[in-house]
Formats: sequence, structure tokens, C-alpha cells
Amino acid sequence: PDYKKTGEAFVVLGTEDLADQVYDEKQKQEIQNRYIEIFKSTEEEMAQSQAKPDILQDFVGSGSPASSRAQAQDKEQLVREVKLIQRGSHEGRDQWDKYAALLATGNRDPRLHSCEHLARFLKAFTRGESLEEAAEQIRSSS
Repeated sequence: PDYKKTGEAFVVLGTEDLADQVYDEKQKQEIQNRYIEIFKSTEEEMAQSQAKPDILQDFVGSGSPASSRAQAQDKEQLVREVKLIQRGSHEGRDQWDKYAALLATGNRDPRLHSCEHLARFLKAFTRGESLEEAAEQIRSSS
């Protein structure tokens, strides 16, 4: 596919002053023709982001979590991840809208999609895989 490469990185800086300096110097700049957006985050958010592959695995290829409470918490996390992508860039929002249209569910609100829909989108988006193929996997498993 001709999707742009995207990525996410967490950088831990030693002081608040250094963080402010990096933000002022690098926000909305480019590194090797790649646009940079900087968001302040907490260590908890960093840990949640690193745990994302485990959440995706729960819904893509290995069944769902054992309890409905765990499933509800995981869905909330999946919805947060999709919303971060939507809010993070025009490309991210456009990719979600395209995927939702391919699913033909009639809505673009991530909260109204199943865990499987969300997880397949996140997997395809983060790996730069075809959204058409991800949507087809959903349709063929229904």
C-alpha cells in the first residue's frame, strides 16, 4: 500500500525545563522529511502504549478475555487507542474513516464498533497493512 509510515515514540527527559526546550525546538518540525508532533504524557500512558500488543492479541487470533469486566476494560483501551490515532493526525482520522466505511456499519464512532473491529484496525494501521484486507477479514468471519 501507499500509506505513509507512521510511528510513535516515548522520550523520557531528565527535567521539565529540558522537556520544554525540546518541545519549543522540535514541535511541528521535520526529521528526515517526517513531521513531528510532540505530546506530553505520563509514565502510565507510556506503559499502556507498550501493553497495546497484548490487548490486540486478546481480540485478533486468540479469542477474547475470560471475563466480561476484562473485556469492557480492554474495549475502553482499544477505543482510546483509535481516538488517539484519530486526533493525532489528519492521516490517522482519514484512515479510521476509510476503515469504518469499508465495514459498512453506518457509523464512525469507535465506541460503537466491536473489539474485533477496533483491534483489526489498530493492527493494520500500526503495521502499515491494508485496511481493505483487515475489513475483509471482519466481513468473512461474520
